[in-house]
Amino acid sequence: MSKRQSTLMSFFTKTPKQDNPNTTTSSEENQTPAKVKKAEKPIKNVDGPSEKKVLKRTNSQSGLGQESPKKIVKNTPKRAKIVVSSSSEGEGDDDSADEDFEVKEGEGEEEEDVSSSDGEDVDENASDDEHAQDETFESTPQKKRSGKKKATAAIDTPKSTKSTKTARKMTKIDISSEISLTVVEQKMEKIMEGTEGERKIQKDKFKSKKSEEETERFDHESLEWLKPGKIRDASKRPDTDPEYDPKTLWVPPEFHQKQTPGHRQWWTIKSQHFDTIILFKVGKFYETYHMDAVEVVRALNIAFMRGSYAHAGFPEHAASKFADQLMNHGYKVARVEQTETPQMLEERNQKAKSKEKVVRREVCRVTSNGTRTYGILDGVDLGNAETTLDPTAKFLLAIKEQHNQETGKSTYGVCMIDTTTAHIRIGQFEDDDYRSQLRTLLANVIVVQALVERNCLSATTKAIINGILFSVPVEQLLSRKQFISADDAVRIISCDDYYGSESATWPEAIKCMLEESSVLPKAASEFQLALSAFGAVVWYLKDSLIDVDMLSMRNVTVYDASKRSIGAFSDFSRNFFPVYVL
Repeated sequence: MSKRQSTLMSFFTKTPKQDNPNTTTSSEENQTPAKVKKAEKPIKNVDGPSEKKVLKRTNSQSGLGQESPKKIVKNTPKRAKIVVSSSSEGEGDDDSADEDFEVKEGEGEEEEDVSSSDGEDVDENASDDEHAQDETFESTPQKKRSGKKKATAAIDTPKSTKSTKTARKMTKIDISSEISLTVVEQKMEKIMEGTEGERKIQKDKFKSKKSEEETERFDHESLEWLKPGKIRDASKRPDTDPEYDPKTLWVPPEFHQKQTPGHRQWWTIKSQHFDTIILFKVGKFYETYHMDAVEVVRALNIAFMRGSYAHAGFPEHAASKFADQLMNHGYKVARVEQTETPQMLEERNQKAKSKEKVVRREVCRVTSNGTRTYGILDGVDLGNAETTLDPTAKFLLAIKEQHNQETGKSTYGVCMIDTTTAHIRIGQFEDDDYRSQLRTLLANVIVVQALVERNCLSATTKAIINGILFSVPVEQLLSRKQFISADDAVRIISCDDYYGSESATWPEAIKCMLEESSVLPKAASEFQLALSAFGAVVWYLKDSLIDVDMLSMRNVTVYDASKRSIGAFSDFSRNFFPVYVL
């Protein structure tokens, strides 16, 4: 049998007892160094703790009849430690690593070695399979971990004691030194003042940077004539002028000529309706530009379009919804529609021999809270059964005051209109010191918009209006131009578009306020304030382009403030809200 076959057979046959355990076969001498190191098993003898005995695997052919020592101390944890240390501590020098590990473990585990010396006998004639099981068991690193923990604990204990000593030293406080609370409070106040000052400086810097970014964001914000304090009306009057008209805007001619045809149209309309958001119709969309786009994005929470100038828009089917939202925020909205087609533009250019490139656009409706009609232009389909309207009557109110400095009393002329029903109410009354009748009127009528004459109200009346109508937009009209006089109001309604020149056909509520002896219609002296307030309402309806629709209904009645109840409104309000007696 060859040597190779004999070595293979040694793994399947039991090894007989040998007399000399140190004898090895030639096949064992040919083993690799790694296997030899795994087979080496140092044993601590009871008689001599420094001696080591190595158990080696024997061949079945060589060394027959030789016996191994009968009693050998079995120290499996020790073998496990040596194997693990040789595989983990270092690969280059295994023997030196094993020796160092043995010395460290010997110091920490002397009691375990003494107790293990009285253990059971080890049979050296065990099979190779049993040796293989011992080798696999020896690879468990449990003892090594416990040994490392003990070593680290022994090293860390002096550090922990040092840290506790330093901590104790740090906790010592000199009791003899006393600190007054006033000094501490003063120091804390200085620190807080310094931090607050730094925060204010940082906030100011942030605000300045933000304002610079906002001012440089769009093109219209860099224009000098649109900056606060430099805005002029169409007559180039500043806002400090008493005749300043906030409804108009002065646009420099040089700037106007540099614009594209479409933007030139927009700036022309904007100069006439500066206090209104313009919905500019382009194809199937309503577009807003420049300062209007900034307000629309802020109110409707929509996005800007790309470009250097502010631009935002929405489709035409959503115009009524967005217009209502803008009016609920207190804005006036003007719809600009295309009043001709491209074919009509070509025909107009051929007749006039001009070269205009854009179709004609005009303002078709100006809507506010006080001028809603819920018609076709407002996007309401009255033929649809699902359409629901608010049944509450809401009024546009104009107030004209004549204050008596000697008595401190005031006389008021009022005119109110509900544009949903085209019902106009006119009245005039003299109030007491407490303004009881005016308070009653404002408290019992739902006013959604008010018109007053600029610089003509007393301080008491201003306080009452600002207190009761604090959430209502109040528009100040210019005297005699917008808040027209009684004679001008009579003259305007006598034109053919309204009531005509024959006063006999006028509504009875207006005829009773005219001079009976006059051949031509003329306002009576005791109703000057009421007809002036009526003229302000007529002017505002004309500016909103619904004057003919409202006045042609001839639905005008007299408001009697002497009645101490809402019954003064009962003839036109019974269908909207119940009557209450004060």
